Amino acid sequence: MHESVIALGIVREIDKHVKSSGPPARIRVVLGELQNVDEVVLGEYMKMYLEEQGLREVDYVFEWEKARFRCSACGYEWSLDELGLTDSERETIHFLPEAIYAIVKCPKCGSRVYDVLSGRGVRIVIEEKER
Repeated sequence: MHESVIALGIVREIDKHVKSSGPPARIRVVLGELQNVDEVVLGEYMKMYLEEQGLREVDYVFEWEKARFRCSACGYEWSLDELGLTDSERETIHFLPEAIYAIVKCPKCGSRVYDVLSGRGVRIVIEEKER
């Protein structure tokens, strides 16, 4: 499960922050739709790793960021919801994100040359405590 690796990376960043700046008010973990992470599994790993690091009191929430695309040929913007991808296609993108360019094309003009505007990867947003 790559959720374990993602959780470990997040907890390591939180640990670095706590050691350098003290505990944050809250952590927002922004999950890109293309990452297709299992939020429940990720949460269990986060809880386990935070406890192992003595960071049980750290407050975090998960937020999802929708994937958005812009066609380089015609400028059309769209989301994954418009495409009706199969579970198999979504799973392929989950394990090999670059496969999106083989699976998805612009719904307006058919081009496979487009930019991913949002919804890729995982971001950590640290909200500081007021001092």
